[in-house]
Amino acid sequence: DNTVRIMTIHKSKGLEFPIVFITNITKQFNMMDSRSKTVLHHELGIGMDYVDVKRRLLRKSMNKFLIARQMELDTVMEGLRLLYVACTRAKEKLIFTAKSVNRKKLEQAAAARMYDTEVLPYAVRMKARSFFDMICPALCRNRAFDTIYDSLGMEPPSDLKLYDRDFHVDIIYVTPKDIFTDMIEQQYMKKGNREALENLATEVTGNQPLREELI
Repeated sequence: DNTVRIMTIHKSKGLEFPIVFITNITKQFNMMDSRSKTVLHHELGIGMDYVDVKRRLLRKSMNKFLIARQMELDTVMEGLRLLYVACTRAKEKLIFTAKSVNRKKLEQAAAARMYDTEVLPYAVRMKARSFFDMICPALCRNRAFDTIYDSLGMEPPSDLKLYDRDFHVDIIYVTPKDIFTDMIEQQYMKKGNREALENLATEVTGNQPLREELI
């Protein structure tokens, strides 16, 4: 159907669309369960804090630390699976959108440019806390990331074997200044076009009702 459908990634399983938008890829994964006072894992059991009654100290036990870390890894792995599902829904074009990406976040993503292997190291992948953290460290080794390097004033890793590979990817980096400039230009164009139309309507006919209809 010639329609736009809005759905979760889970509900899109098994479906395909010509163009797919995956929005707000900077949204953080939900890690709250691993940060609770008591953590629960289906295989590792229960982890709780250690309470030293005499010294009145509360510390994270080793058991809790290991369970919480495994829960974080499970969340990241689920995010990778969701990203795979999302990427395979598009038949012609796949568009990711991100917002509020500051310089520090871009520099953190660009730090992965030292790795020249197609698959990033396990430690790098497991640090991801959003789809953005999964996509950009992989793309920063390719020339598609050059617009970001220009904005950061950094040299692209042109010596990497992945740099010149054509991944058919374009990255458009838009700043608030760009948005406001574009809005101002559109307003000027709109105002200019209306004035031109009013002048044309006045010249073509002196008929007021027809002039209003034209405008």
